[in-house]
Amino acid sequence: MTSGSSEKLSLFSWLKALLLSPGILFLFVYLAIYLSTTIYLNLDFKKNLLNSFSIPENNPYRITIGSINAGFVMDSVILHEVELSPAEPSCLDSTGEKTITISTLRVTCPGLEKLLFTPGMIKTSTSTLYNGILKAAKQRQ
Repeated sequence: MTSGSSEKLSLFSWLKALLLSPGILFLFVYLAIYLSTTIYLNLDFKKNLLNSFSIPENNPYRITIGSINAGFVMDSVILHEVELSPAEPSCLDSTGEKTITISTLRVTCPGLEKLLFTPGMIKTSTSTLYNGILKAAKQRQ
């Protein structure tokens, strides 16, 4: 009493259905945006941030950054191996400032998921990170 048109579901059909389910598609898109943001942060965004620290009249520090990652929820930026040294070597002798090393610094940066798609977010995010790094440096002095 079975009809000839009914087919046995194969493993391939089950895998295809699983991969095309909305939950899995959302996961893949989210991971793609997360990874793209992290790659962008370490390439172009890092250069912009380092350039904002290179203006001597606004900033008393020279900075090096090991790596930058997006927070998993995309609401913060995590900087690894941040090193701030006095911009001018003469500052070291007169004020007693020394190099400040921060192994991990998390700076809240709302709207990070829009960074790749909104040109105005780059300047805002750079400014937020710049201020967060300076705030952390003042706390560690």
